[in-house]
Amino acid sequence: MAMRETINSLRAYFIVVAIFKGLSVKTLFDVPSTITWITGIIVVLLALGYFVIGIKLEYFIKQNVKYVFLLLIVAAILVVLVFTANVIINNTRGIVFSFIECAIILYLFNNVKRLSSEEKKLGEIREQE
Repeated sequence: MAMRETINSLRAYFIVVAIFKGLSVKTLFDVPSTITWITGIIVVLLALGYFVIGIKLEYFIKQNVKYVFLLLIVAAILVVLVFTANVIINNTRGIVFSFIECAIILYLFNNVKRLSSEEKKLGEIREQE
């Protein structure tokens, strides 16, 4: 039987992703251009979003899961844009990191979806009692 993520373990994933996103901003600002600055600001906002959701994950799972999905969708859109740019400039390392980040986003998305549906079922059971 496979291990399933709990709210606490998923919280750790969100916080770790926030830290790595925050650290990745430094490399974006190495090349001074308008597009990298805009991308850097978006990445900083995503890092803050991941951090806030990580801290308050139980609340978001129970009450406002749509905001978690919104963050993950915005992150996925950014990954697709970065992947496209890496393909255009033939940056193999960037392409690999884009695939890894996409896998992480899918993993988080699926686990948040599962946890929110489980929480909804538990809420319905509590209401019946």
